[in-house]
Amino acid sequence: MDRKTTERKTIYVPQAAVSVCGGVQPSILRRILSAEYFDCGLAARLLFAMPDPRPARWSKREISDATLNAIDSMYGNLFALKGATDVDGDPMPADVALADDAQERFIQYVNEHAEKAVALHGADAAAWSKLKGYAAWFALIHHLVRQAGGEDVDPWNADLASVEAGIGLADWFWAECQRVYRSFSESAEDRERRELLDLIYKLGGQVTPRQIRDVSRWYREPGTADAALEGLVSEGMGAWQVVRQDGKKRPTTAFVLADSPDYPARSAPINQNSNGKSHCVDRTAGGPGDNGNGHRQQAGAQDSGDRPPNDPEWAAALVKETEKRGQDASDPLTADEQ
Repeated sequence: MDRKTTERKTIYVPQAAVSVCGGVQPSILRRILSAEYFDCGLAARLLFAMPDPRPARWSKREISDATLNAIDSMYGNLFALKGATDVDGDPMPADVALADDAQERFIQYVNEHAEKAVALHGADAAAWSKLKGYAAWFALIHHLVRQAGGEDVDPWNADLASVEAGIGLADWFWAECQRVYRSFSESAEDRERRELLDLIYKLGGQVTPRQIRDVSRWYREPGTADAALEGLVSEGMGAWQVVRQDGKKRPTTAFVLADSPDYPARSAPINQNSNGKSHCVDRTAGGPGDNGNGHRQQAGAQDSGDRPPNDPEWAAALVKETEKRGQDASDPLTADEQ
């Protein structure tokens, strides 16, 4: 390390390494991580994690004493790990080899990694180039944690399970990097759209225009929430679905977010009739399967045995609800609307 302002111009620090972990608001990160830091390679050396927005839920669950003791023991064992020593008796890192099958898998990953790198450019290429090393480091961490946790592993040979875990973590961080980089280049309109999608996902993936108006001051003006959700429908980011809410006979129209890598589908069912069966109506006209009247027969539509029970009041309310979305109320109900 060369210094300009001290008498000792060069300082040698053997095995120098610094790990920094912290959090920052996305808007601040976009402002401070300028082009200069991408050009010098700093951005490529950062591992980003931008968790999906999720609603906080009250839970009575607590971490058990057994788990806390196990974690405490694991960290104690990690701190107690000993490396090698150099000729002067000073500590130095010790090599951990790969088992035969683990090495074969890592060689395969390295070759696949090099093939994918050919198609990347700029900041993406710089970030991708670091992942090969990250995968190896993650595999080593996984191996040492298993050892410190009391698992019966060979201390000096990482196995296939640890290599697969390292590759999996590297792939996950690559996906997070892509999400963060996309947010850097988005326009004000793109950012508004993403923030709306984040809000919908945080609310469970299914919302009504009224819910959006209630939770976001940006959509308080009449019609703005409806227009914003309609825009997402036109982009294929979701669909209008007529739902029957718990405890209410009158149906309502809700926007339901489409499944995507950035917004994976929730595990809970969205629309259920009184028999517990799901049913939905896609209100987007002009798309694949559209019959010309704004009806789209959905793949895997429920058969007659899955339809809601004969309920004239609910059917009348459903027709009224479809009129609100511009559908001709004189059209007969489709199979999945009945």
